[in-house]
Amino acid sequence: MAPGSDVGYICGVRHLLSAFVVVMSLLSPSSWAAARCATTALRDVPAGAAFGVGLTSRPLNVIDVIDSATLPVRVHRTAATSTAQAAMVLSALEAAWAIQVGGAGYPPPLGDDSAGGDDGLDVYLSVLPVGVSAVTVSGDDVNDSPDLDVRSAFMVIDPLQPDELLAVAAHHEFQHVLQFAIDADESVMWFEATAVAFEVRGRPDVTSWQEALPPFQTQPQAPLGADGPGFAPYATSADDRLEYGAALFALYIDDTYGDGDGRVLRELWQGAAGSHDDGDVVNEPDWRDALAAVDDVATITRDFLAWRALAPPLAVGDEGPAAYNLSGGAGLRGKRIVLDNLRGVPRLTEVTEGPFVGGCFVVSGTAANNATPVFAHAESVDGHDLGLTTIVVGNGRVERDDADVGNVVDADVVVPAGRELVIGICDLTDHDADDAPVFAAVHLTLSNHEIGGEGEGEGEGEGEGHIDDVADPGCSCDSTSSGPASGDPRVMRKSMYTVGFFVGAFGFVVKAWRHRRRQRLYKASMARSRSPGP
Repeated sequence: MAPGSDVGYICGVRHLLSAFVVVMSLLSPSSWAAARCATTALRDVPAGAAFGVGLTSRPLNVIDVIDSATLPVRVHRTAATSTAQAAMVLSALEAAWAIQVGGAGYPPPLGDDSAGGDDGLDVYLSVLPVGVSAVTVSGDDVNDSPDLDVRSAFMVIDPLQPDELLAVAAHHEFQHVLQFAIDADESVMWFEATAVAFEVRGRPDVTSWQEALPPFQTQPQAPLGADGPGFAPYATSADDRLEYGAALFALYIDDTYGDGDGRVLRELWQGAAGSHDDGDVVNEPDWRDALAAVDDVATITRDFLAWRALAPPLAVGDEGPAAYNLSGGAGLRGKRIVLDNLRGVPRLTEVTEGPFVGGCFVVSGTAANNATPVFAHAESVDGHDLGLTTIVVGNGRVERDDADVGNVVDADVVVPAGRELVIGICDLTDHDADDAPVFAAVHLTLSNHEIGGEGEGEGEGEGEGHIDDVADPGCSCDSTSSGPASGDPRVMRKSMYTVGFFVGAFGFVVKAWRHRRRQRLYKASMARSRSPGP
């Protein structure tokens, strides 16, 4: 793709429309609750296809405008929009600017040569085709270097939706505008995961983003970074919003390696800024290359597996994503096994189980009435680097252990009665973020006795032998969930300075304690498995 070309993007994916576009669309015209980008729907739309008609043009039916008093932002109102809606969207955009530009440090949107009447960001409130709730459209590449593709953009938001979703769309699409100004050639997953993450930062009270978590959490076998269309041939979920559920990964990065203000996400976007060299190398560097500057990518892959496993029903204290008050349907799922009756018979993993390169094979089970020993042995069929992680959860506690990285990995653990065991086998082989999904089968043996020894277990082994839900939320794990704190420190600033001081000091201690716990679970446990990762 040559610089300045008219090849377009839908949420960062190349296709054959006449402009770069980012779209929030609906799962169905009858429900606004599932608003999302139409990335997957428009990925391979050919030039002139009916679905793309009108999406890349600025609306012409504007009746008036409202400008921000402090920022270069203009909202264009059509007859379908009330003055109150326009004011509300402008307020949401100003809040998004404060969070993403002021707080996270993103460079401001690029000017558009007064295409909308001035050089600021133009946001149109105009009815869109059925099934589309918002769209961000870019202009041409304005950078002369073949190694960088940056673009200005405008937004169109359909006003025929609830006010809270109008606000969410403003935060989501504003992130896309900023993304285009840094790197218009990035992966679909990274476009959408970070945009949804900033929805959460901007409107934590709106939980519609969690509707995309099940297709992500039910497919840990997928490469970390896969998008719905790319993984569709192998998907075990009919819901294709894989890249939107990957917001959980962006939030993990922001919470574990940052301060929860989005700055680390902005640094990753800037670290991934790049496009192509003479048309031969596309999207280099990419988000995965930038991630290596944060930590070893293999470490991050295993750490995130442990973090995402602690979503309901396995939430424990402040660990994992508990702060987001996720629903029970957001639990990590894999193959269910009967822990106290493992046969120790080697078998080959299937495509529906994984792992794919960059993904993880996951099994889980609950110890019955007695402490249960479990031995695991995995060998990569293709000689890939594997990581084997065990997580024992219950009674408000989490114990995690990691085997040394290698082509052959082993682990053994004793699971106390009533506690849940999650075993993750991740393919940690180095790969490009834009590679097509590659299944990497593993020879796996699970037993209640030392593998290779006498008296290997007999019986039902791995139970029903099919993908099943994660443990019943009513299990005897004694799991507890934790939501956000009931008080916001910002509110306390309105009270006496003395009270504010003690609240701040207490918050600092709690934050330091939580940081140490995160280091123990998600970083320090890799100390003895520092084999070079991708």
